[in-house]
Amino acid sequence: MTTHLTKEQLNELERTLRSRHAQLQDEVHTALMESGNQELQDIAGRVRDSGEESLATLIADLNLTRINQLSNEARAVERALAKIDSGGYGICNRCGQPIGYERLKAQPTAVLCVEDQRKQEQEFGSGRSSSL
Repeated sequence: MTTHLTKEQLNELERTLRSRHAQLQDEVHTALMESGNQELQDIAGRVRDSGEESLATLIADLNLTRINQLSNEARAVERALAKIDSGGYGICNRCGQPIGYERLKAQPTAVLCVEDQRKQEQEFGSGRSSSL
């Protein structure tokens, strides 16, 4: 059970997560609609040379990358909301200690405490990777 957060703090974080989730759904919908944008299809359809082909490919790749980023963030928000429901929200995935309220307020989908996040960044920055 998440006891290190007050009920008010937990409610605030849940509202933030739900609001962000709704925003992400709208952004994904918009990005998907833009991926079918007739103007982009026209650019791809009238490709005449390798430069235009590269531009058309870049536009498509950027749109797919944006949709992927939004989808990944939406899944992180959904996992955080599920943890709120199950009582495990705000607990570090590595050490099992509480993640501070200020960190959760800044990054409501955080799954690592500040110390373990720092360690992970050092590991990945040094070329070493830990098994997840």
